[in-house]
Amino acid sequence: MEIEKGMKYYSISQKEELRKKASDTIGLKEVYIDRKLPFKPEYKYYYIEPYRHPQINDFFRLYLDKLNKNHDESHQLLYLPSYVENELLSVVKYNRPGIDNGVIETLKSNVSQVYIVYNQIISHIVEVSTGDLKIDFPCLLHIDDSIGSYHYRFSLYPLKYEDDRQFLQLLESIFNVPFYDWGIRQSTREERLENVLESAIRETPDYDWADKCSITNLAYEIQERIKKLQLMGVSDFVIRNLIKLPEAKLSPLLITPDYRIVMPAYNNMEIEMPTLSKVVFFFYLRHPAGLRFKELIDYRDELLQIYCTISNRENLVRMKQSIDELVDSTRNSINEKCSRIRAAFITRFSDDLAHHYYITGSSSTLKRITLDRDMLIDKSGIITYR
Repeated sequence: MEIEKGMKYYSISQKEELRKKASDTIGLKEVYIDRKLPFKPEYKYYYIEPYRHPQINDFFRLYLDKLNKNHDESHQLLYLPSYVENELLSVVKYNRPGIDNGVIETLKSNVSQVYIVYNQIISHIVEVSTGDLKIDFPCLLHIDDSIGSYHYRFSLYPLKYEDDRQFLQLLESIFNVPFYDWGIRQSTREERLENVLESAIRETPDYDWADKCSITNLAYEIQERIKKLQLMGVSDFVIRNLIKLPEAKLSPLLITPDYRIVMPAYNNMEIEMPTLSKVVFFFYLRHPAGLRFKELIDYRDELLQIYCTISNRENLVRMKQSIDELVDSTRNSINEKCSRIRAAFITRFSDDLAHHYYITGSSSTLKRITLDRDMLIDKSGIITYR
C-alpha cells in the first residue's frame, strides 16, 4: 500500500479555503483544550478513542511505522497502545532509572489503562463554535494555536473506517489539511539546534563562534541521541497516568579505582565520557563552590595533574597542549567538554535528575556541579586526595 510523502506550503487565504473544505468533507472541527491538560502538546497527531475500535487499532498496528517514516516531524502520529508496548520501558527507565522492569511489564499487559489516558484528554475538549462537544467516536487531534493563558486550539478530525484503503486515504486527506498555526508553529531544525547550543554549549559571554559549525554538529549529535527518549510532550502525562512511579531519587555517584563513573542506585549504570571531559568533570567535583571559566587558567597545573593521572597517553607535550586549549578563554574547548559531560548524563536519564551531576551556571555566574558531595563515593582518590 503506497503512502504519500512530502509537505506542501500555502498562503493564508489558501489555508482558510482548504480548512473550510476539510470541515465540509472530512468533518474537521476546531476545538479548545484548556491548559489544565497535564502535558505541553507538540506538533503531533494524537489518536484518541473513547472505546476500542478493532479495525482502526489493527490498521495502526500494521501501518503506523510506515506512516510515520514517510511523513515529516510535524505529521507524526502517536498511537498510545504501540507506545506502551514498544517505548514505555525505555521512557520510564529514562525518567526513573533503576525501576523494576517487572512493574512496567505488568502495566504493558493492562490495555484498560490506555483508556484512562484517552478519557482524561477527552474531558478537556470544548468545541470552539458551540462551547460543547461529546466525543463518542475515534479521532485525531493536532495542536494549532495557543490562546491566551487558558486554552490550546486543536484541530479535531473524526475517523471513520470502512476498509484499509479508504482509511489510509482519509489519513492522507487529514495530513494534507494545512495547520491553523497562527500563534505557534513547528520549529525548524536550525532553531532546535540553536536552542541546544544556547542551553548546552554557550557558557561564556566571550564565546568564540568561529568554530560554530563543529559545535553545531555536536549539538545535533546530542539532540539525536536523546530524541527517542524524550519523545512527544505527552510522554510525561502518559507515564504519570499509566504507572504509579516511585519518587525520583538521586543516586550516589561512584568513582571506581580505575576512574569509571557509576550510579549505584541506577542498577550500577556507567556514565561514559571522553577523557578530557572526565578531567573537567573531576576538576569541578573537586571544587564544590564553583569557578568561572575565565579562572581556569589559574588551575592549569591541577587540570594537567588530573589528566596525567587518569589518561593512558604518554605524549606529555600533546597533553599540555590540550590543557592549554582548555583554559584558553578565547577557544571553545571548555564549552565542548561541558556539553559532552551534560550529554553523558541526559542521554541516560531525565534532566530532572541529570542536572545535579553536570556543570551548570549562566555566563555571569560561577560554574559548578550542584550534587551534594555527601553523595560522592570516591574510591579512586582523584577527588578526595590531591
